[in-house]
Amino acid sequence: MLTGSLPFQGKDRKETMALVLKAKLGMPQFLSPEAQSLLRALFKRNPCNRLGASSDGVEEIKRHPFFATIDWNVSCRH
Repeated sequence: MLTGSLPFQGKDRKETMALVLKAKLGMPQFLSPEAQSLLRALFKRNPCNRLGASSDGVEEIKRHPFFATIDWNVSCRH
């Protein structure tokens, strides 16, 4: 998502799906700790445990440290 490459890539769809279900999620070391934390939270295997899956939804995502420098209250003007 942030690197331009897929987190799991098998030789075919079946192998890719097996990796998604079983393989450990690797993180490139050049990603910041906040970026790694965000990706790990979004890639939880159980959808109910993913960042943003709570009743707080998108607000939970917006509060993640990766987005700390974003002012979500700024309106866009053209």
